[in-house]
Parts: sequence; structure tokens; C-alpha cells
Amino acid sequence: MADLLPTVQRTIATHSLAAPGAPLVAAVSGGPDSTCLLDVLHRLGFTLTVAHLDHGLRPQSASDRQFVEELARRYHLPVYAERADVAAIARQRKRGLEETARAVRYSFLSRLAKQVGAQAIALGHTKSDQAETVLLWLVRGAGSRGLSGMPYRRGHLIRPLLDVSRADVLQHLSERGLEYRLDASNADITLRRNRIRHQLLPLLAELNPDIEEALCRSAELRRAEWEYLDHLARHWLQRHQTPQGVEVARLAAQPQALQRLVLLQMLEDSSLEADFQAVERLRSALERSPARVTLGKEHLGRVAGGYVQIISPPLIPQNDEQLAQTLPPQVDLERARAFAPLVYRRRRRGDRIKLRAGTRKLSDVLIDAKVPREERDQLRVLASGSQVLWVEGVAVDVRVAAGAVEDDARHWMYQALAEARQALQEGEVPVGAVVVRQGRIIGRGHNRREAGDPTAHAEVLALQEAAQNIGSWRLEDCTLYVTLEPCTMCYGALVQARISQVVYGASDPKAGALGGLVDLREVPYPHQVAVRGGVLAKECGKMLSDLFRRRRNPV
Repeated sequence: MADLLPTVQRTIATHSLAAPGAPLVAAVSGGPDSTCLLDVLHRLGFTLTVAHLDHGLRPQSASDRQFVEELARRYHLPVYAERADVAAIARQRKRGLEETARAVRYSFLSRLAKQVGAQAIALGHTKSDQAETVLLWLVRGAGSRGLSGMPYRRGHLIRPLLDVSRADVLQHLSERGLEYRLDASNADITLRRNRIRHQLLPLLAELNPDIEEALCRSAELRRAEWEYLDHLARHWLQRHQTPQGVEVARLAAQPQALQRLVLLQMLEDSSLEADFQAVERLRSALERSPARVTLGKEHLGRVAGGYVQIISPPLIPQNDEQLAQTLPPQVDLERARAFAPLVYRRRRRGDRIKLRAGTRKLSDVLIDAKVPREERDQLRVLASGSQVLWVEGVAVDVRVAAGAVEDDARHWMYQALAEARQALQEGEVPVGAVVVRQGRIIGRGHNRREAGDPTAHAEVLALQEAAQNIGSWRLEDCTLYVTLEPCTMCYGALVQARISQVVYGASDPKAGALGGLVDLREVPYPHQVAVRGGVLAKECGKMLSDLFRRRRNPV
């Protein structure tokens, strides 16, 4: 393959990995795969930030970092490098080195992506890595999910080289005259993946010279099967799960494959390790009621009274007086009482929340709110069974929201606040904005004046992104939500864009154009924008006042 660009471009387009020219973080170790990734993405015109993590595990890791920094300079790209003592962290967490290294690396990449405003994090996994991964899962006895290999996209992580072999990568580097680093540990055949790479795959290639292609094709088939079966099991569980659990007789009447998947999802919904042994122990308990199965340190699988359920300790009192003291202010007591018993917990796989725009996966809501990946599992969630009613600082179910009339505006203002938080982390005045059309966000923006553009206000950037997304500058059926009253420049932009309504949080007596300093609504513009203020004013104003207080009184 003389030119990888068409293949990678096709992969990106087919799997919707990134928009043309989108800002991406490229994870670069200095090895051949990541060096090739950087070169190809740069030639395809993406806006790149180079990321490198020194795991502190090899003597040559410092020189690897220097190599990556020099590589980034040659491409005239910003580079961020960090060092982590992964071995010490692994000992502290009592985890394996490989697992800890992966967690630390992805935490670093997620933080950086949020800091620089990247849309995704590009990883250098190739078709050859995919083949090795499938074989690794196969020898472990994995099911369809494991045998489906690595996805092209998982959250913000994308794999643009997944249709390119390692041989293609090396040929590309040779033709382009690009140097790269080699990790000596990749030759260590005491490691399982290296034994597969250097011993098993060459042996299988004698039986099938296209073994990599065959394994990747098999993974693609397994992935399609898994996604379909996972959907069936989730749909079945949603229909038949009750506060008492799942009826044993009904579950036992299903095929074994569906039984396993339903129990797997019940375990994962409780944030439990869901391996084959745990599922089988729970499935065998269905035949001997009453029965209990220990699951982790705090959970039990219980079969009793004709139902199977996962028991976790309740975390919230249930009488009205105590309930009123523990509920967040965004949740209405009278409405919440209908969903008792309630628990505070962390998010679980498959969680959904009912918003004004419809029921959505919680994972998608957190991504849209730009909550960093490493922080998502730390957020408190108020739930009733599998129903999420409130997510700390992000969203509230419309059925329990305090002040039902404002539910919709509050929800979108929370999204604008997420943008404001990102501005704050970038050293900007924390103002954020979103443009909403037909119940979905089509444009986001936060202040970026410190980047050297005095017009880079949150509203202007959100309008620009919205217009690009719908292919028109006319935003007549859209509403803009912004955390601070718009200034004269931004209100003029709203008029020019034909925005139907603007909803803002805190008033701005120093520069506000809607009554704070002046009121441009009195000017007879040909297009009039509907205005509503004061939505989440306290939350929006607090972020600003905290910033200015810190500036006046630095520690």
C-alpha cells in the first residue's frame, strides 16, 4: 500500500470518527504506529495536539519523550508530555501494571482533550493489533463481546488506523523517510501478547496467509452480533424488571444466551465486575430458590419469592422529613416520593434519564456536558432502581424537577454551564453558551479571548458552530442559552443570525445589552429576539464571582 491516506480517510468517514479539520489529541509514544498516525492525520488536515505520557517503566523513557517533543516541533504542533510513576500507583491501588498504565494514560489524555477543546483522542491501534486482541480474548474463552475486538470509536477515543496493517505502517514510514522508536519489551515473549505476535500468528499465517484480515473480519461480524443481542437483552430487561427484580420463571423460560446477557446487564448496572463465572453462579442460583450469591464486597445476588435481584445497600433515608433534608434542591419532594425507594449511587452501564427532549443514555448526556471521562464515575446519581432522576451538576429528570415550567431551560443552561467550566479551566472568564434546535444541541462555545481574539465570546463561537452544522447562517428556529447576559456585540450577532430566543443566566450590569447596562430591545431592529433571563442565575453568577474573588485575593 503506497499511500495510507485514502484508507484512513475512508475509515474516518465510514465510522464518523471526526469532522474534516477537527481538533484532535494524537496519542504519540514514538513507536511506528503512533508516528504514522501523527503523520497521516497531519497530512489529512486535522488540527492536532500531540500527547505523550512517560510511564516511568523503562530506562529509555526519557529519550522517548525527547523524541516525541522533537517530532511535534518538526510538524509545528503543540505537544504536552507528562511523567507518571505507574509502578508506584499500581502498588498503591493494588492493581496490575498493564491495567494501571492504561488507566493513568487515558486519564491524562482525557484531561488534555478537555483542556485544549479537542473533539476526540486518536490512538494508533492497527489491524494487526486488532488481530492480536481477538486471539487474546479467544484464548481466554471470551464471548461475542470480547471477540468483537476494539471498536473504531469508544466515547472520545478513536482508532483511525484500524483498517491498516503493521506492514502498511512500516512501508509508509519507510517511503516518507520517518524515524521512530522501538520498545525492546515488544520482543519479550514472556508477555502473552508478544507470544501471540511472534509465535502464534506466524504459525496461523502458514494455514491462512491473510490471517489478520480473517480475524478482523470475524471481529466485525461478532461486533454486529453483540450489538444486536445486547440491544435485545436491554430491551427485555427494561420490559420485565420491577422493583422486586426479574421474575425467575419468566427469565428461566428464555434461551440460555438471553439469560446470560440479561444477568450480565443486571451485574453491570450495579457497577459489578461481570465475568463469566459471576454470571454462571447467578444463573445456577435460579434453580434453587431461596439462594444468595456473594457479588463483590457489598452486593448480593438474591433469588427469593420468585424473583432474582441484585441487592445493594440503600444510601438515602425514606421518611419524608429525612428525604427532604437529603434531596438536592433541583428535585421536588412531592414528585420524588412517587419513585421511592431512592438511592444515591454512582452511574451504571445502561443508565438512562428522561429529559425534556426525550429519554437519553446517561453516558451521552455526560459526553454532551463535557464532563471529563475520569470524573464521570465520581458524580453522584439519584436513582430509583434503574431510573436515574438526578445527576450531580448535570441534569434532572423532568418528572421530578423542581419548577416544572423551567425544566427545559434549566437543562440547557446546565449544558452552557459545562462550557463555562471549560472556559475556567482554560484561564478564561467562565461564560458558556449552547444553541438548541428541535431538542438537540447544534452549537457550543465558551470564551476564548485569551487566545488572541477579542471577538471570541461564547455566544459568537456557539453561533458559528451551529451555522456550520446546519449549513446555513439563518438560525430562525433556534434558541441560544448563555450563562451571562449578552453584550452589545453578541446581541448584534444574535439579531444577524435570526435567533428566535436567547435565554441567559446571570445579569451583567457592566456590559449587558438586555437591561444590565443598556437595553437593545428598545432598538427597532427588523428582527426581534425573544429574551428570558435569570435561569440558574445563582449558579451562573457564582462561577464568575468566585473567579473575580480569587483574582482580587490570590492565595
